[in-house]
Amino acid sequence: SPGTVAASSPLTWRSIHTQWPGHALPASRSLRSRSSPGARPLDLLRAFAAELLAPAELLSREISSETVGVEVLDRLAEQFSVSPWVIEHQLENHRLVREILH
Repeated sequence: SPGTVAASSPLTWRSIHTQWPGHALPASRSLRSRSSPGARPLDLLRAFAAELLAPAELLSREISSETVGVEVLDRLAEQFSVSPWVIEHQLENHRLVREILH
């Protein structure tokens, strides 16, 4: 049924697009432009997954300062149901904050 992926199905961009045809998927070119020219395919998949789980646009709405601490990372991680590591990398990769205090 639409909106579900069988557990035995490999989760690929094509399977996601097939299950949710109304959702546009980013072209690999747009992901590649945000990463280094020599980015490995695994890096591109990680960037795609991070954007899917914790979209930079939504994160930017939750950030009110150029500097964030661990408590903000933890709060956002809980809000988006991801690890603080995903939040930290999204904030850094999209330059949403100037500094992350640990």
